[in-house]
Amino acid sequence: MTRYPIALVASLALTACTRPPTPSGIALTRPQAAAIADSVRAFAATVARGVSDHGPTAWRGYFADTPEFFMASEGRLVFPTGDSATRGIEAGRRIEENGYFTGLAQHRAAGWQFRDAHWSVLAPPPKIP
Repeated sequence: MTRYPIALVASLALTACTRPPTPSGIALTRPQAAAIADSVRAFAATVARGVSDHGPTAWRGYFADTPEFFMASEGRLVFPTGDSATRGIEAGRRIEENGYFTGLAQHRAAGWQFRDAHWSVLAPPPKIP
């Protein structure tokens, strides 16, 4: 697993700045939207701090434990389920890469959690013949 605290914070903060409709289709008030944005920013900061301080094992606490969860990398499904992500995390392998992490976070009873995630890394420049 990889650490992407800066990209994570940026992608979640930008997502939180929109005024999404509620499930009933009713638009949020400005105070409601601001509260959600603050909540998502706090989640992003918590994830960045947790992964930076505790390494790959910290990710498990931020992934939803639902059948819908998946994680992809470079367009390939790496963890098709939360269980497979847990097994991958427990392997303890740490990889340092530069790139982007994006994810869809949902607010649940336990707070914000990632329902899906994707990471991509900067490919090496092509060799010029």
